[in-house]
Amino acid sequence: MKLLSVLAARSTWLFNLGDLNPKGLRLFPQITDALTEAYDFDEQPDDAPLAPGEKPAQPGIRFKNGVFDTEIGPVRVGLELFDDGVVAESSASTKVTNAFVEHVINWAVETFDLSFDPTLVRERIYGSELAVQFTPTLSAALSPLGLFSDVLSATSFNLPAQKFLPSGVSFAPASGAAPFSIDRRANTTPEANVFYSKAMTDTETHIRLLEQFEKLLSESG
Repeated sequence: MKLLSVLAARSTWLFNLGDLNPKGLRLFPQITDALTEAYDFDEQPDDAPLAPGEKPAQPGIRFKNGVFDTEIGPVRVGLELFDDGVVAESSASTKVTNAFVEHVINWAVETFDLSFDPTLVRERIYGSELAVQFTPTLSAALSPLGLFSDVLSATSFNLPAQKFLPSGVSFAPASGAAPFSIDRRANTTPEANVFYSKAMTDTETHIRLLEQFEKLLSESG
């Protein structure tokens, strides 16, 4: 398997943001202006819009397309601040994203005379989105689904005849939590064998699971 790109490496830290400010200092808008300058965010923060289907909740402050300098070079980052935590994202890995969150917190503590105790973080939640290229062809490995693809290809659906191929798989827990998904990436040909995968885990684990998936496909062939 070849990793083509990290589309999103998201890390959510859940803690009461107000606990960083035991002195009750007035921080806004000074801190948002300073954050924008410190990390070169190219848009001023605004109330974070709701995702499709998301219920109205407490407003967040969003920063987009910033830069975080790392050992591998400058990395694109984003940040959202909420009363009950922070959501950060990078284009490198969740490890880099965590380093970015730690850097932001330390910067805020030093710059605005705040206080932070790492034990206040009650949970970290990860999200990973990757573009990968598999060696075995998915449609060949999933031959039973390929047979059904032939049935679909022979059905008109009131459209001109077209070839159907297996385009992805999804594995969801019985709890109804977010699934682990692998789907053919948009704007790519079947021959390229390029897929988009999304998982609620860290980047390293996500890559390892996809490598195991590819190994199982190869062995099944």
